[in-house]
Parts: sequence; C-alpha cells; structure tokens
Amino acid sequence: MYTPKLPVTGVTFIALGISPFYRFSLSILLIIMLLLVSFRFTRLLIKEGRLNKIYIGLLVLLSSVLLVVSFGNYEATEKSNQSNEILNTYKEALFTTTYNGLKDSIPLHSLTNEDVVVEEEREPEYHQYIPESGETIGLIAIDKIDLELPVIEDANEDNIWLGAAHILGTPHFWEKGNSFLAAHNVRTYGKLFNRLHELSLGDEIVIYTTEYIYTYSVYAIDIVPPDDTECFNQLVGEFNLSLVTCTSSGEERLIIYSERISKVAINEVI
Repeated sequence: MYTPKLPVTGVTFIALGISPFYRFSLSILLIIMLLLVSFRFTRLLIKEGRLNKIYIGLLVLLSSVLLVVSFGNYEATEKSNQSNEILNTYKEALFTTTYNGLKDSIPLHSLTNEDVVVEEEREPEYHQYIPESGETIGLIAIDKIDLELPVIEDANEDNIWLGAAHILGTPHFWEKGNSFLAAHNVRTYGKLFNRLHELSLGDEIVIYTTEYIYTYSVYAIDIVPPDDTECFNQLVGEFNLSLVTCTSSGEERLIIYSERISKVAINEVI
C-alpha cells in the first residue's frame, strides 16, 4: 500500500512560481547565456577603459536576480490562471448539471443544507471509483478566508500549484478515515493556502461535488515537522478532512484537522 507523506508546500525565493523541472532548467540556461554575453561585452568595454569592473559585476548580478524573479512571477501567474480556469470549469459543471443552471441567482458560498433536498444516506455511486492524477474531484470552499479552490487528485509538484490536491495514500473525502488535501503557501495574499493559518477551532470547511455537499468543522490545529507521519493517524469520528501547507518559514507543516458534521445528497435546488 502507498505510504502517504507530507509534500513540500512552501515557496522559496529562488523558486518563486517555478514548478516543472524543465522550466527551471530553462531559466538557468537563460541566466548562463546572459552572463556569458555580458562577460564578453563588458570585457571589451573594460579593455577600452570605459567601465569599472566592480560596477559591471554588480550590474550583471542584479540582472540575473531580476531575471529569476521575473520568470518565477510569470510562472506563478500562469499557475494561478490555470487554477482559476479549472475552478470555473468545475463550478460551471456543478451549476449546469447539479444546481439546475441557477448560477447567476444563487452564489456557490450561499448554498447550505437548507437549500437542497436531503436524501436518505446512501453510498455514493463512485465509492469504488479511483480518480486519475490531475482529475478535478470536487470544490473546496472556506468562507472565513474567502477561499474557493478545485480539489485535484494527487498532491504532486504540479497539482499543489493548481488547487487543494489529495495526498495519495490517504482516503478520499467520501471514504472513511482522514483525507488529506495539500496546497502551496504562496506569497500572494489569498491565493491557494496562503490564509490557512487564519482558521480557528469550529470554523467550517465545505466540499462540493455533483453528488453531495460535505461540511466539516475544525477540531484541531497543529504544526509538525515535514517528515511527520503521525498526523495521518489523527482521527475523530469516522470521516475527517485535513488541510496541509507550509508555515511561513517553510521549515514546518501547518495542519488543519476537521471532522465531517454533515453530508447532504443533492437532488435539486429548492
């Protein structure tokens, strides 16, 4: 059986927005090319006595730093746009297939247990379904921190940039046990799990799918080492949801533990 582990969800200075290896390699290649061109050009100018060596060194260093940060910010923006596109696509599917096209009249965050028809408790049709990596399996919303993100299968390096990604080896949120979702703690306010630290005991977390609305209540908050595995054994009741991201320093992991308090089967919006 796959052993779960906490992913790296912090963003270092050198890796602002850079996720895929090939793109990181490209940025390094661009820096090397810039340094080589600058070196050859400045040698010629220095030889002619037009520039000071120290001044040139500082100029080249500054140019390299600006290139890295600019490329990283571009990558972060691209990931953010991709995440928004995934979110909007899933919300569109929710409202057109599940909520009878009432997207314009009923905001997603306003839907509560009183707004839907509750069916008798039954096993979901997808209880034996195994999602593919990168597949959108739900939508998570936390009103307190104004959060709406797609829930994506497999918390790999790419997916934790796009939404709240399910950590393999933990149950899915429709299964018994403690389901873990992870996302980056980026430096942009309100993006991904940047405001997760603002949650407190009793706050509610909601997951929407085309079948159900799952509501959870936060019962514990913890900070653990990045190699911690005991967190996966934390369980209150039968169905738990835990959210994971890095602390601001990136050296530890912030975990928000919550327990399911309701599961509403959706038939139609009243």
